[in-house]
Amino acid sequence: MTSAPRLPTNRDDVRLDELAAHRSGQQLTRLQVVISVTLAITIVAGAWLVGGRIGIAELGSGGVARQYLPKAGEEAPTLGMLGEGGQTVFLSQFRGEPVWINFWGSWCPPCQAEFPEIETAYRALAPQGVTLLAISAKESWQTSSDFAVASGGTFPIYNIPDLTIFGETWDTRNFPTHLYVDAEGIVRYVSTKPSDAAELIARGEWLLAGDWTAVAAVGPSPISVAIRPEDLRV
Repeated sequence: MTSAPRLPTNRDDVRLDELAAHRSGQQLTRLQVVISVTLAITIVAGAWLVGGRIGIAELGSGGVARQYLPKAGEEAPTLGMLGEGGQTVFLSQFRGEPVWINFWGSWCPPCQAEFPEIETAYRALAPQGVTLLAISAKESWQTSSDFAVASGGTFPIYNIPDLTIFGETWDTRNFPTHLYVDAEGIVRYVSTKPSDAAELIARGEWLLAGDWTAVAAVGPSPISVAIRPEDLRV
């Protein structure tokens, strides 16, 4: 089977006329249209993805996985995902909200162990205004949703059957991975290891506070040596 097409990594700021509005009422961009179509195609290939692409090296620790992710201080690249019913949802639709992204999979033992911690943190952070995008990968939306329901999850489940459709932009090599994106769409923190509820809540509240110099509360991002954008932009 051929690999999924690589997508350009430019921001989704080139808009198309005459296209139907998506969920948030914004127009779909050219890049978003490509992503939507590619996500639909990957659903068909889901069984192959689960059977042939899950590797033991992708579980539970960071390592070289960090080089493939957006860094703290950078603008979050375009990210599309499948929601309930196969609806395509984009990270850009949540602009104006602090967002906690969790890449996980029901096939991943560290993710399974972390799931109750995420639920606890979600219940604490959602009323404060933090949006959780729990994005499963390398499996179908239904598989991950079934696991979440059976495990007592109450947060929405999203899915990207094959992360490689984004090229190296979101080529997550480790599960679980957590990214924290501020209301302006800037990545503020990245973690490539499992976390307990206290750590997850501390990071979420730090994201809400918006003080990027207050690293002590959450620890330095494993993907960078500092949090401040002026220190991290290259």
